[in-house]
Amino acid sequence: MLSAEAFREAVTNQGAALTGSMRLGIIPTLAPYLAPILLDGLMDTLPQMKPELRELVTGDILDLLSQGRLDAAIISLEEEEVHRSTAVPMFDEPLVALVAADHPWAGREDLQPEELDSQPLLLLDEGNCLREQTLALCQRYGSQPPLAVATTLSTVIRMVAHGSGITIIPEGALRMLPPQEDYAVARFAGRGPVRHMNLVHRTSSSRGAEFKQLAEVITDLVGKAGLPMLPIEA
Repeated sequence: MLSAEAFREAVTNQGAALTGSMRLGIIPTLAPYLAPILLDGLMDTLPQMKPELRELVTGDILDLLSQGRLDAAIISLEEEEVHRSTAVPMFDEPLVALVAADHPWAGREDLQPEELDSQPLLLLDEGNCLREQTLALCQRYGSQPPLAVATTLSTVIRMVAHGSGITIIPEGALRMLPPQEDYAVARFAGRGPVRHMNLVHRTSSSRGAEFKQLAEVITDLVGKAGLPMLPIEA
């Protein structure tokens, strides 16, 4: 039997797949370069759907999902970390190290995660999931706390360019950086660390099949736009 919430959704949508308003949350470290692609691509691919994108940190996204104030969201979390929600895996996004232009790592393609332990680390604040993913790469965080914590990625990047430390960013964010020579990129050897991108929706939703279709559409748009992405490894 459908829950009351699921029944209301089914009546509202009247069986129409991916039509009407879609309140879609998106995390701040992804929104700047994915939101424009989604707005243009979804308009062409799903013309009957009206996406309403909302940039929010992960905790707020999960709260609004549970309250029914978002329909779905694009976040980076392990599936077991998503409570009362269902995560539809989409793709993996590579992570890279951003360093000052004169840093010894500048331009490296063989970085090992354990090397991060010896570096002054700049992080985003606790509301951002990228912070946790960065800390997961650093084995001795307890004995070497981060040098500084900032609210926005742009602030962290400016601090890196100033030579204050290094940070970890999604590779897709590189296309948003201003053209300057104050910073450089160091990539990890092999597949390297990634963040897992998921489309998340309430488990009680009656639109599970639609959200799975939407996840496939978004993944296709990401690939066509040339954003860095890797297939999810089993």
